[in-house]
Amino acid sequence: RLLDPQTNTEIENYPIYKILFCVRGHDGTPESDCFAFTESHYNAELFRIHVFRCEIQEAVSRILYSFATAFRRSAKQTPLSAIPTPQTPDSDIFTFSVSLEIKEDDGKGYFSAVPKDKDRQCFKLRQGIDKKIVIYVQQTTNKELAIER
Repeated sequence: RLLDPQTNTEIENYPIYKILFCVRGHDGTPESDCFAFTESHYNAELFRIHVFRCEIQEAVSRILYSFATAFRRSAKQTPLSAIPTPQTPDSDIFTFSVSLEIKEDDGKGYFSAVPKDKDRQCFKLRQGIDKKIVIYVQQTTNKELAIER
């Protein structure tokens, strides 16, 4: 749940089963007080990325610990005998090439790529404009994997 710090009222809630991935900013960077997560929204074809900055940097670790605890509670236990053992030392190593493109609604029914600030290594996003995230994933090594979502 996302709560308003002044009134303690709920702003939004995110069911744990819809959260697919969470991450925090690297220590020692301007993003060290940030965390983000992806959420499946409505159906398997639409995803949202939520990025938050905390006023208290230590809160990021506590928040991610809470995510981990919630994930553990909701995960189904897989018996160790059901996990296949790798046949060679490298048989479980897969390499991918991944790129991200963020597009904004141009007001004419199309989405245009968002410019990237080369000095700060960030995207120049405008507030209040619909966004589209395009992620390209290409497997570069090992046997082909079938990706469901």
